[in-house]
Amino acid sequence: EIETAVNDAYRKAPDFYDPDRYLIRHEEQLVPLLEHAVDGKRLLDLYCGQGREAQIFTEAGFSVTAVDALDQVVESARRHAERKSFQAEFIAADIDEWEPSTSFDVVYTSLWMYSTVPDRDHRLRWVARIGEWVTDGGVLVVSVTTRKDTATPRRRHRIASFIARTTKSGRHPELGDRFDDWLFWHDFGPGEAEAELDAAGFTVVDRLEIREPAPCFFYVLRPNGYES
Repeated sequence: EIETAVNDAYRKAPDFYDPDRYLIRHEEQLVPLLEHAVDGKRLLDLYCGQGREAQIFTEAGFSVTAVDALDQVVESARRHAERKSFQAEFIAADIDEWEPSTSFDVVYTSLWMYSTVPDRDHRLRWVARIGEWVTDGGVLVVSVTTRKDTATPRRRHRIASFIARTTKSGRHPELGDRFDDWLFWHDFGPGEAEAELDAAGFTVVDRLEIREPAPCFFYVLRPNGYES
């Protein structure tokens, strides 16, 4: 039921992501890495929310196509773009079903989105699929949350594993899984995200660690075997 719970939570709390209130600007630090990695400017903003990230990327000179599953969120993004006078194409679509008509120099997945995908196998399939939308020489960007300590995740994992076994839910909780208020997260330990992304078929060509106010790692990726 994790995906159902998370989708319901997004529908019930759209104001949380209002760009006039949600003032995280991590992507501004990411832009120089993208400009170094690619020559082209076509950027796909997946899980675009209400346009916060699309504004940052368009102001940096990218041509942005932005997609989100929730109609009301996409309408909010369009209104935000009109108020802030920037141009981006906003599309409301189920990203699990949607297929783009072109490829992109940058496929950007929303802040921490990789950490909100439950189960390693699901994450591998998810990132491999959207990675197919990258141009030859383009990059895919994902970001993850990290574990702040080891004791708490281990206690949480033991409890979750016990519940999964006794309820016969069929889930296999992973170390680092947690619910924070209304969202599922998988917090990654050292080297874990890199190993997963390699297993999905990608090479990390650059990374960005952000320590404050919301710690995370960005990974700039190319398909394994790409030769520049």
